[in-house]
Amino acid sequence: MPLYAQISILVILLFLGLIFIDYRVGSATVGESKEGQARRHRHLKKSALLFLLVLILGGIGGGIWYWGQRYSDAYIQVRKAKAQQEMEAMREKLREYNEGLKSVLWSIGYSDGNVNDFDTDQSDDAATVDFTLGDPVIQFPHGLSPASGNQRSEVRVHFSTEIPPNSKLRVRWSPGGTDTEDQFEALLDGESMGKSPAKAGSMPSYTWHMSEFSLPVKEEGGHVISLKHVSGDGLELDYVAVAVGFLRSMPQNPSQWITIQSEAIAGQIG
Repeated sequence: MPLYAQISILVILLFLGLIFIDYRVGSATVGESKEGQARRHRHLKKSALLFLLVLILGGIGGGIWYWGQRYSDAYIQVRKAKAQQEMEAMREKLREYNEGLKSVLWSIGYSDGNVNDFDTDQSDDAATVDFTLGDPVIQFPHGLSPASGNQRSEVRVHFSTEIPPNSKLRVRWSPGGTDTEDQFEALLDGESMGKSPAKAGSMPSYTWHMSEFSLPVKEEGGHVISLKHVSGDGLELDYVAVAVGFLRSMPQNPSQWITIQSEAIAGQIG
């Protein structure tokens, strides 16, 4: 039985008892004359009206409590269901992301936005920088600059693994902090795979872009992927990878999903 119903029954029994006591007291203290009976009846009527008033107020209060409790429970259930849906969506994204990582044939740098230990000193670099897969990442150039003097305007990655069907080259890069539009071209063994979109920089924080290029099937042997600066005043490189069936999108920092979703759910339910 609901709590409000139990309280209502107790209140009814209590006031029935009070009315009975008032009636007996009135009978004992007031004589049997007509005047005494009239006074006793008035006393009983007042008690009955008081009981009725308390009963009505108790019913209203009980109803408010009952429906408020039902609404509160329903609201919590709705929020929990929404939070559960968001958690399931987050798990699905993590699953897709992990499956995408399994398909990576090779990569240079971090895909989750962590700081890379790339070479930031371009003063000793030629216009073309050669990097062999397996070399320390400190030797990989941090960016591409326009072809002038000894600045790095092209980086060539040498590797010997095969390139299976449905493979893609994926490059995470930033045009920097100026409003000049930068663009680069991707080549495989001297053949152009396409150009990135021309992107302007932004301040105060850099904007990172992910560009994909479809690759043809290649057998094992000596291959070279080139990233060549096409236009602009220079760009930064953050991640280069070759993968099979790569995801259309990749999170900036997947490790933050659980924290963000947990805080959101706690705020919705709490």
